[in-house]
Amino acid sequence: MKLTIKRAALLKILSLAYEAVPVKSTEPAFVNYLIDISNENIEILASDGNITIKGVIPTTSDDVINSVPGKIQVPAKYLLDIMRKLEGEVVTISLIETSMLNIADDRSNFNLNTVAGEEYPDIDMNADAGEELEINGEDFKHLYDSTAFAVAVKGPKEVYYGVNINATDDKLMFTATDSYRLARRKINVSGNHHISFTVPVKALQLISHYEKLDKVKIKIDSHKALFFVDDLIISTRLYSGDFPNIDRIIPQVTPYRLSVDSKNFINAIERVTIVSVEKQFIVRLLCEKGHVEVSARSSSIGTSKEVLQNATFEGERFEINFNVQFVVDAIKALNTDRVSLAFAGESKAFLVQNGDPDNIQLITPIRSNSY
Repeated sequence: MKLTIKRAALLKILSLAYEAVPVKSTEPAFVNYLIDISNENIEILASDGNITIKGVIPTTSDDVINSVPGKIQVPAKYLLDIMRKLEGEVVTISLIETSMLNIADDRSNFNLNTVAGEEYPDIDMNADAGEELEINGEDFKHLYDSTAFAVAVKGPKEVYYGVNINATDDKLMFTATDSYRLARRKINVSGNHHISFTVPVKALQLISHYEKLDKVKIKIDSHKALFFVDDLIISTRLYSGDFPNIDRIIPQVTPYRLSVDSKNFINAIERVTIVSVEKQFIVRLLCEKGHVEVSARSSSIGTSKEVLQNATFEGERFEINFNVQFVVDAIKALNTDRVSLAFAGESKAFLVQNGDPDNIQLITPIRSNSY
């Protein structure tokens, strides 16, 4: 096996694939790259057993100077570090005997121990029988940014750790919830689709951070989803379990409505929580005609209060407690100068809105004895 290639091209694929390499693993092969060179393609694969990334460079690419077929495993961290530190424009990697990989440019030379490529776990990267859809790259980022922050970071339900992707007819939705808040974004797509699946948020994060994301093609089967982005294929297992039906928990009648300047409101609620020392920064919102204020309290520190400027409230006198970070995240996801908080009642989940019915941010209030 031998490959002579422009360093920048190889470094790009190695860096992208490395996102799937675990910090530690019970499977020794998962800390390695699997490099597979055929007559047609150079493939770099990395996996943690749940998420797999495969980068592909055609042997006909202008970046490839010469290649000889072969397959080996090589320690991912060390190969990536070497590629980052080398200064030559062109590098050559070649297998010495059967267990050593030589990496060299015009001034440096390294030898890394290798493992036979045939010993790497078999990972299926095909989903030929499943349904597929295609998303514009900018739309994908909007869907991700509007929802991913709401996934759970702890709790017993695995499905809450991922983002649910649902395509029905010509509508595509991303939905995430940790059971205390919920975020959903919907867009129009071409085609007639009927799919629903939940994937780890990390897989979507990798795609959303991809530079110059043009389009994303998705294929799914009963066990996994494949995402195709340029020369990358990202495979991820699906989370099991039914995702909650959120339509039945979205309030239909909201007699209390507060309209605020997004930036001013965020600044105000973050200011009053300076006195909070609890893990959850809780703010009390008091609304009545001509007066809106936010306040916070800590038994060990003190109290704070601020009257909101340029706020408009509709409804009878109203009070509610909420998690500051949940509201800040929702407002940032809406990405507008003004937002409305729509309340069904003091103990019921409320909406943070920007006038777009396809972007839903729902938050559960907090019951607190501190006030």
